[in-house]
Amino acid sequence: MVSIEIHYRSSGSRKDPRGSLFVRVIARRKTVSVTLPYRLYPQEWDPVNRSVLVEDAPQERREYLREVVYSLERDRRLLFELRNAISQVDAFTSRHLVDLFKVRRFKSGFKKVVDTLSEDMRRQGRERTARAYQSSFSSLLCHTGKKDLAVEEITYELLQGFEGWLLEGDRSLNTVSFYMRNLRAMYNKAVKRGWIVERAKDLFRGVFTGVSHSQKRALTIPQMKQLSNLLEEPEVLSQEEKEALSLFLFAFHAQGISFVDLAYLKKEDIKGQVFIYSRKKTGTLLEVEINPQMSRILSFFKERTTHSPFVFPLIEPDSSSYYESYTKALRKQNARLNRIAGKVGILHKLTTHVARHSWATIAKERDIPVWLISEALGHKDVKTTYIYLNSFEKKVIHRAARKVSTAVLRSN
Repeated sequence: MVSIEIHYRSSGSRKDPRGSLFVRVIARRKTVSVTLPYRLYPQEWDPVNRSVLVEDAPQERREYLREVVYSLERDRRLLFELRNAISQVDAFTSRHLVDLFKVRRFKSGFKKVVDTLSEDMRRQGRERTARAYQSSFSSLLCHTGKKDLAVEEITYELLQGFEGWLLEGDRSLNTVSFYMRNLRAMYNKAVKRGWIVERAKDLFRGVFTGVSHSQKRALTIPQMKQLSNLLEEPEVLSQEEKEALSLFLFAFHAQGISFVDLAYLKKEDIKGQVFIYSRKKTGTLLEVEINPQMSRILSFFKERTTHSPFVFPLIEPDSSSYYESYTKALRKQNARLNRIAGKVGILHKLTTHVARHSWATIAKERDIPVWLISEALGHKDVKTTYIYLNSFEKKVIHRAARKVSTAVLRSN
């Protein structure tokens, strides 16, 4: 049973004694309230019948109060209409009804959906997903030139136009896919929660949501050797570029560890000749063997992190936001990698993610099975976490990692 009631909240202010009206929704023993945009004096509200008192009010207030009566009736009808429409939805809660009411009543459009879902992601510790949701919708708004979009405006034709606009702006197919998949995820979640009652069918059927392999992301063995040798030529690189290249090479040899996991790697994660970490993206636990090249890089950064719990100087330990600190380091790292690529004649864009792609590609070229590459990268979603793998399986992965590193480090 869902209870919907309108109540009056006193002001508590001497300067302005007008209180506010609010809706209280109770569903499955959970209560959620939303304030309405009406301000009334205490004597203008009947708490027993929960209604506005118009006739006894001063003449100058009656017109406003009649508008409030009309608007309240409209709000009640909308609330009961929404309740009837979504009460059969699985896991329906009072929060779902209030959120949908805000979208419809205050005409906040799809932006309210995006903000609510983003906040949910942040509460779950999924900051990257929250930012992906926000950036995808912001890009769609940039295409339309609007500040918000009504749910009904998100159509097949709009998404087709958005895709064309992105491609005309020299965005890659993978960027198009990134935006579309995030928009689709948000739309589907809104439908599942009952915020969108009349679902548009096949909304994303004609836009690209796959993965394009047309762009070369991986470096070859000779290119990786060239970068490794570059560390021995300090006159070619600035100190900042040397640090950036060291981080790139460490990521490569560490089974293609992603930059976010590299940034958050702590000294306590190192256990002798291995380090153990949990992937930020999937939560998969991985163990990586530290080879001599990685040891030299660790020693290179040791003095820079004397007073930090982190292995690398990428996150400021005193920062109010580790995530902001990480994203700043990511931008700097990619800018420096691109300068390095220009110096050695690597024509395609060099980013932190190229280390991961390169490790996987070279592993495949060295005839390492795909399932083992997947395990080493932490792609495989297994119920039994990696820490419970038996020693034989760990040795197999360590041996595969050594095979990839050896292909790059051995002399020509």
